Formats: sequence, C-alpha cells, structure tokens
Amino acid sequence: MSASPELVEAVRVALGELYPAKVLTRIRAGTQGTNSIAFPRDQLTKGDKSRAIRLAVMHTSGPDKGTLCDTHAVTDRPDIWERCAKVPVRDALMGRTCGAP
Repeated sequence: MSASPELVEAVRVALGELYPAKVLTRIRAGTQGTNSIAFPRDQLTKGDKSRAIRLAVMHTSGPDKGTLCDTHAVTDRPDIWERCAKVPVRDALMGRTCGAP
C-alpha cells in the first residue's frame, strides 16, 4: 500500500513555495509503506522532505485534518453535515465551531 493521493497532494502543497512546479509534479506515491512518497532524486533536501511529509500527514490525518464542528456533529443527518465548513480537529476539541448555519 502506498500513500494516498490526498497525502501526495498535501506534500506538493507543503513544498510549493520552495520548489518549482516541474519538481513538484514528479512527486508521487512510493511503494515502500503506507506513507511512502517518491521524490525526484537529488532535487530536494532531506530536511524539506521530512518537514513536508510531517506537515502533510498532520493535514490529512492528524490534528489539522478538517472535521465536523460540535454544532453540526450532534446529529445523524448527512444533510446537516454538508452545511459544516469544517474546522481543524484541534479546534473542534476546544469547542470551536465553523460558523456556518
């Protein structure tokens, strides 16, 4: 199992201001593990790669991942959930709401 498309895209976004588009388009899912990302050889620093993966994982499955706020999560009605603008998990745990009706 390789990295999800969402994770690969989040890595590209994390590196977007540091590297040109031609480098970013060559980043793809790897084949060595759940969060394996294949980077272009010799074009990114080790620190940038590590930082990008860490930020991307937080964004796709960690405390930065969007989740339903308390206002919209209290019901089992998907039509209500669709109204939620979502908040980061860390904000939801602190009771913050998305502000949507």
